[in-house]
Amino acid sequence: MARSDKFTLTQKKQQLYSDFLTSFAYNKHTGYLGVIENEDSVAQALKNFFLTNHGERFMNASFGGNVTALLFENYDRGMAEATTFTIREGLAHWEPRVSVHNIQIAPANTENSGAMVNPNELIVSLTYAIRNLYGEEHLDVLIKRVR
Repeated sequence: MARSDKFTLTQKKQQLYSDFLTSFAYNKHTGYLGVIENEDSVAQALKNFFLTNHGERFMNASFGGNVTALLFENYDRGMAEATTFTIREGLAHWEPRVSVHNIQIAPANTENSGAMVNPNELIVSLTYAIRNLYGEEHLDVLIKRVR
């Protein structure tokens, strides 16, 4: 290590958003709950939003993307547009940190002919910008039935 590296001040990245890890894992150095910041925090919140159906949160019946409830519906263009609208409205209400640019919902497994291999899996692709941070982010969430 060069002497200049030892005494050069580094700029700490500004922390705007933070949240606990969903696994509630401890930080091995501090002994406190693990924390994620900025882009990772927002991405975790968005993934939780997509995986939550309406009525699953106590006292917040309208929270969630309600995408997993649509896995058993016939997938067509109208269903995809209705789900996209529901997601946009939900994100505008529940996630003010995000400015949504594009939402795409597609079957997860398709053959070359376009036929669905497993109709009970969807991929939600979201392109968004985080307010007060620069740049555009992209998130893909696989939604599949559990049973």
